[in-house]
Parts: sequence; structure tokens; C-alpha cells
Amino acid sequence: MLIERLKYFMELYNSRSFTIAADRMFVSQSTSSKQIKALESELGVVLYDRENRELTGAGKEFLKFCNNVLKEYEILDDRLNQYRYIPRQKISVGVIPILGEFEISKTISKFQITHENVSVKIYEHDQEYIEDLFIKDKLDLVIIRSDFMDLSKFETVLIGTDELVFVCNKEHRLSKRKVLELRELEDEGMVLYDSTSVINKLIVQECQNYGFTPNVMHTSSRLEVIDAMISDGFGVSILPKNDVQNMNDTDIVSIKLSQPIISEVRLVKKIGDNSAPIEKMFSFFKERYM
Repeated sequence: MLIERLKYFMELYNSRSFTIAADRMFVSQSTSSKQIKALESELGVVLYDRENRELTGAGKEFLKFCNNVLKEYEILDDRLNQYRYIPRQKISVGVIPILGEFEISKTISKFQITHENVSVKIYEHDQEYIEDLFIKDKLDLVIIRSDFMDLSKFETVLIGTDELVFVCNKEHRLSKRKVLELRELEDEGMVLYDSTSVINKLIVQECQNYGFTPNVMHTSSRLEVIDAMISDGFGVSILPKNDVQNMNDTDIVSIKLSQPIISEVRLVKKIGDNSAPIEKMFSFFKERYM
């Protein structure tokens, strides 16, 4: 019987909710539910009444045992500490500038709380720079846009998807439209992320699929520059919806594209790179996002 399963059971008893118990244990609800079911299967009894959200008779008996075992386990764990030497493990993670999205920073923080012996160092930079460091083995894990990656060469966890939308000044001739086709933008002057960015490459590729090359008037690596130019009526853009929401600019509007352009954000590690801290963090993200 695993100590971890006893902890899941105690959290379920204390919270009366699989969702809350899962959150407190920093796992998904399905993982929490599977652990309780595995415990019930091992014991051959039902411990928790899902409908009434309370312990069964067997569950109440098991609760007494569970309390005693966990208390004894804590005492044993403290006594064994004197015989342990746990060197602090280090892990370097490269992240493109999206730490505030998809609960990435929150997930890294929770990992750090639950893995105190692992020191996580974050390097935030543009994708081209992050990828270069990763290829040169100077980063253990990276969180990047994977749209042009050969995923068969890596192990990845899908963290989230970004839909790209058309963005213009509220006085622009297209600003009242609900949906736009990409080919309608052939003659529009565009302000885009710089040419090294995945977003820029995605837009250029999609435009070329429609038979034209976008008329790029200006590029920048900074969202605030693109925001200011569009707000002032200098060109239009195609941006990730999350970026538009972060702009919070009342002078611009965003419009869906009839054929959505989607960008994927993934945690990436090299196949076979299974050192303890890397595997711990990769598995933690996998439980949170899959």
C-alpha cells in the first residue's frame, strides 16, 4: 500500500471533493480519482460514497488506520533524515515570453513547492535564442511554440494552443466585421512580430498558401510597439488572441479569421534525457496538462 494513496484519501476526507483534493495535491482530478479507486480495489471495499460525498462504513474504519500510519510515517521520515544527504538538484528551463499564460508560472511555482530539493532556473528569451541554447545542451527543458518542430525527435507536453486573430484600429474599414478571410488582407500593410518569430513564420506561410505574400510594413519583437502602431492607425496585424487580451487597448479591435491559424505551446525535452530532476519536472507538467 503506497503512502501517497493514503495522503490522497486523507485529502479527500478533509475536502469532501475530488476537485479540491486534486488541487491540494497538485494533480489532475482524474489522477486523484484513480488513486482512490486503486486503493479501494486493493482493499476490496468502497471507501467513499461519491453520490453523498461522505465516507462509507469501511471508509470510516480505514480513516483510523490511515491517521495512525501517516503519523508514524512522519515520525519515521524525521528520524531517517539524519542518515540522508540529499544534494540540491538543478534544472534550467528556457521559456519564450509567455510565462503569464496557460498557468505556466503557477505550475512551475507549484513544482518548486512540492520538490524543494530541485532548484529551477528560468531563462526567458525569444524562441530562436532558446532553441539554440537547447540544441547546444545548455538548457534542460524548454517551453516554446512547436509549430515548425519535428515532434518525433522530442518528448513533449502540449501546454496550450493560441488562436491568431486579425487586429486593427477601431476606425479601420474592416473593424466592424465579425469574421475575415485571410485573402482579404492581401493589400493591407501589416505590423508583425519580427521575422525570427514562429508567429511571423506561421502568418507568412498561411498567406502564401492563399497565393500572396503579406505586405509587411514593420516588424518588432515587442508587443507594446505593435500595439502602439496599430492604435495610431499605422497598419494592421495578426496576433495571438492571448496577446490581444493582454494589450487591453480600447482603440483596437480583434476579428476572427474564417480559417483559424493555431499555434501550439509545448514543454519539450530530448528523448532519452531522463535525469532525475528533468524527469520529475516533465512528469509534473504531464500530470497537470494532459
